[in-house]
Amino acid sequence: MSHPPDVATEEEERRTTFLELFFDLVLVFAITQLATLAHEVPHHGHVLMGISQTSLLAVMIWWLWSQFAWLGTSVELSASRPRALMLALTGLMLIAAIALPVGLEPGVSVFGIAYALVKLGALALFRMDGGDDPAHAAAVNDYVPKAAVAPLLVLAGAFLGPGPRLAAWSIAMVMEVGGTLLSGGQAFRISPAHFAERHSLVLIIVLGEAVVALGTHASPTDLTPATIASLLGGFGLVATMWWSYFAWAFGATELWLRGKGRPFAPGDGGAQGRMARDAFTFGHFPLVAGFIAMAVGLKDLAADPLHPWHVEAQVAVSVGLALYLGGFVAVVYRGNGYLLWERLIALALMVATTALSPLPAGLTAALLALQLALTIAVEVRRWSRYEERVRRASASSASPSANTPPAGD
Repeated sequence: MSHPPDVATEEEERRTTFLELFFDLVLVFAITQLATLAHEVPHHGHVLMGISQTSLLAVMIWWLWSQFAWLGTSVELSASRPRALMLALTGLMLIAAIALPVGLEPGVSVFGIAYALVKLGALALFRMDGGDDPAHAAAVNDYVPKAAVAPLLVLAGAFLGPGPRLAAWSIAMVMEVGGTLLSGGQAFRISPAHFAERHSLVLIIVLGEAVVALGTHASPTDLTPATIASLLGGFGLVATMWWSYFAWAFGATELWLRGKGRPFAPGDGGAQGRMARDAFTFGHFPLVAGFIAMAVGLKDLAADPLHPWHVEAQVAVSVGLALYLGGFVAVVYRGNGYLLWERLIALALMVATTALSPLPAGLTAALLALQLALTIAVEVRRWSRYEERVRRASASSASPSANTPPAGD
């Protein structure tokens, strides 16, 4: 059985290591490659095929990163053998990121080979766990052989033609998702502080791509007051997207993994794993994908800040808002039973603004930022009142009400 959230094993809590952050530096480059691919899709025809291929590659990168998030929360990476293997896998990840844009092109896919080796190496890291938790060891022993099938299929697909390769890799990702559904509720050892922090940090990494999109596509020789104001409008949107997660949600996510959101049933050893699977592995992917889509639209803004967004950019921003805001609502509801109706209203309003605004892109972005900022302000007030009710209930020893989702205020 996995450890209950409030027992003495709190001393085993860990935080994200510098080695994991070093690995994430390579992830930054992979995200940049994905954003570039998505930006180029409308310019090469076959839009649906391009979107499908880019989406598949995004899922592959996310599931690979998620593997490292799960093993980092249970495996001691500071030991010499795990550290050496982790560094080697980081180098292979760099090769995979470099080859990502041509991963589905004719010829042997270097991306597929490197990707499969990194994934298999991550499974080997799971085997190096020196912990003494029998339930966790049993979960790992059951999971690793099954999880090795998908990367082996990716490896085989790397030597096929583009069509069969696309099919093989799609099947592999279906297996990954299916395997996560089947094994996510097992008693894997999870450090709530580490797992929550790891997923919050990856959101900052992906938001960094939006900042890079603004910086690299803006002209340094055309920084007029109007252009600067427009670029700052784009940055304001990025900043409020950051605020919309870290205003209050970060502290809450760790509590969910301790059973202080939706309460864990006594004796349910898989409850923590299911929460980690649903609210983080599955739940945070739409957030990451939404940020990548937003970066595509911000590239258009930076390149032409004084004119309205082109249709392709409007679609990218609208999709990004829907994925991020809608995904965030789903994550919070799964974690705490708390329905963010304010954010659903904001989602409809912001998508309509993106699609219909005749204003320059920077001004539209500033308007979106204002709408989201007002939404967050309302959310924070309602959340604060909810937390106050929880504190009062705890003080009066009425523990069941501490886990009751708030009614609309």
